[in-house]
Amino acid sequence: MKWEKWKNYLIKTPRPIEGHKPAAAILRGVVDKVYANAWEAKKRGELVGWSSSKFPIELAKAFDLNVVYPENHAASAAAKKRWIKTMSSCRRYGI
Repeated sequence: MKWEKWKNYLIKTPRPIEGHKPAAAILRGVVDKVYANAWEAKKRGELVGWSSSKFPIELAKAFDLNVVYPENHAASAAAKKRWIKTMSSCRRYGI
């Protein structure tokens, strides 16, 4: 078969399931919650730390450390071409 016939067979656009959110929307909610919790913890004077996604979260939990994962956010921001706004904010805060 030619590629055009196979393309329609192999590459399918996912159909939305009624009543279900797309995974990206759910993940966005999780990320927003993590960062909101970190900001609230900082306002309360609690420790907030940066972590690599490969760091064992159990250690942070044992020390009541609120953790954010900026490397994951950086990759997402870069993919969405939001790095200019992010860099401007960093410069404004002297980072």
